[in-house]
Amino acid sequence: MRFAFMARAGTEFYPSGKQLAGGAPSAFLQATLSALRTNMKHGDVLCVMNYRGHQDYDWLESVVLTGILQPRGATLLLLGDNPHLSHFPSLCHINHNLCSGQFQEGQASDNQLQSFAGRHTDVLVFLQTPLWTAPPGEHFWGNVPGTRTNAYYDTHHLLSVGALYLTPHLCSAFEREGFFR
Repeated sequence: MRFAFMARAGTEFYPSGKQLAGGAPSAFLQATLSALRTNMKHGDVLCVMNYRGHQDYDWLESVVLTGILQPRGATLLLLGDNPHLSHFPSLCHINHNLCSGQFQEGQASDNQLQSFAGRHTDVLVFLQTPLWTAPPGEHFWGNVPGTRTNAYYDTHHLLSVGALYLTPHLCSAFEREGFFR
C-alpha cells in the first residue's frame, strides 16, 4: 500500500512551496492528475487535505474519485481541517478571552465531509475538530489541548508541535482502517 497526498483544487503548490494567487497553473494541476492516473494502484490511498473554504465535491467526485481512484481500486481519505482561530496565536496567548477556536464552522465542514464519504464505499474521513475541543470548563485558544503549548502558526496553520499532537490520532485512524496491515 502506498499513500499520496494532494491539496484541494485551487490550492496546489509549486514544488518550490510558493503559491500564486488563485492556485497553481492548469499545467501543474494536469501534471499532478496525470501522475495519479499513472501511479495509483489497487489498495493505494490518496489523502486529500480539506481546507474548509474549498468545498469542491463535484470536482473531487468526477475527476479524482470516479476518474482516477475507483478504476484502480484505490481509496480516498479526506483529512478534515483543524478549527481556525478568531485571532493570531500571539494575541490569544496574551488574552485567552480574546480568542477562540471556530468550532461551528469546523463542524459544518466535518458534516459535509461525512455526508460525501457516506455516499461512497471507497471514501474515508479523518476529522480533526473533535481532537481540538478543550476539556470541559477550559477555553480553546490555539493550544495543544490539556496544555499551555501553542499549536498554531497563524489563525489556521499548525506548528510542528500541533502536527505532533495529531500524529498518534492519525496513526490510530490508519490502524483502524487497516492501512498498516
